[in-house]
Amino acid sequence: MRDIVTTVGDSLAGKTALENATMRHGLITATAFLALFVSVPALGGVKEGVVKWQASDYKGAVVEWMPFAAKGDPDALFNMGQAYKLGRGVPLDKAKAEDFYRRAADKGHAPAQSNLGILLAQRGEKAQAAELWQKAAAKRDARAQYMLGVLHFNGDTLPKNWPLAFAYMTQANSAGLPQAGRALATMTASLSPADRAAGSEMAAAMTAGDKLASSGKPLLAPAPRKLTNTIAVEKPQAAAPKPAQSTAAPAAISPRPSAAPGRTVVTNTDIPQPRAAAPAPSAASGGEWRIQLGAFSQEARAREAWTTLRREYPAIVSGLEPTYASGGAMIRLQAGRFANAGDANAVCQRLRDTGRPCFAVHTN
Repeated sequence: MRDIVTTVGDSLAGKTALENATMRHGLITATAFLALFVSVPALGGVKEGVVKWQASDYKGAVVEWMPFAAKGDPDALFNMGQAYKLGRGVPLDKAKAEDFYRRAADKGHAPAQSNLGILLAQRGEKAQAAELWQKAAAKRDARAQYMLGVLHFNGDTLPKNWPLAFAYMTQANSAGLPQAGRALATMTASLSPADRAAGSEMAAAMTAGDKLASSGKPLLAPAPRKLTNTIAVEKPQAAAPKPAQSTAAPAAISPRPSAAPGRTVVTNTDIPQPRAAAPAPSAASGGEWRIQLGAFSQEARAREAWTTLRREYPAIVSGLEPTYASGGAMIRLQAGRFANAGDANAVCQRLRDTGRPCFAVHTN
């Protein structure tokens, strides 16, 4: 099947596109999509800087952020990185921008991890970029989830894994990232029903995973949190930009979108779309079947989840052996062994009837 998108390397070759995308994945405002970013409680000066930035008082914003950045506040560090990246309120300095991104990323700031990943990928450091995107995706960063979905789908830098790619893209799409919806449509048309079903189950397991360990019950994704200590950046323009009133739709990957009324939309052509997949291979002979029960950010939480399942559903999981498989930034809780897919699916169905996420996986 023909390639419908470029690879990561091809996409990152365009310097201007990368710079625009880095600007577009900008300082955060309180919107439905960006509200999923995990952030520390806002400090007064950081919020005041946001207000000044939205009023086009860039120098005033930088003055507010600088002392908090000096104290290591991750939002202030990230915002300073954006200021140096755009040359607003300070001289344009990409080296300083990267330094601020890295310092915020080291503190677990998901948008900073995503932005730093873009800069590293531009330099060809795609393995390091993937690690950062994995960390950000574990914090529900939709842009990072999208990138991991692309990498796993294409087998670029990360192992080709179509169900996992579908899961990451499903999460990014649920967060409201428009290009994720288009990529998900491509995957849906390309993958087998079994791969799509496994990916959907995996996405549900990722969402419920960390909640399962502490509560013993699968929960819906948390309600969006309103953030006020970071802001969105429009493309630099002669006139002072207006404060963002709603989520600025991330630009289509290909072709470039037209500008929305009253705003300049910056394209994200550095972000690749998945290539159309070859026909799904049949299951390999040999190996064994297991059931996957969740995906967790820490192995300890996976072990707690297994303890909960054994306590609450001994009639279903008794006799099964748990395994804790590492998959990027996530630990996959699996249990087995089963002689065939039918036996594994039968146990999964009993667990799904209780509201637990579960799907069968074949291992070699």
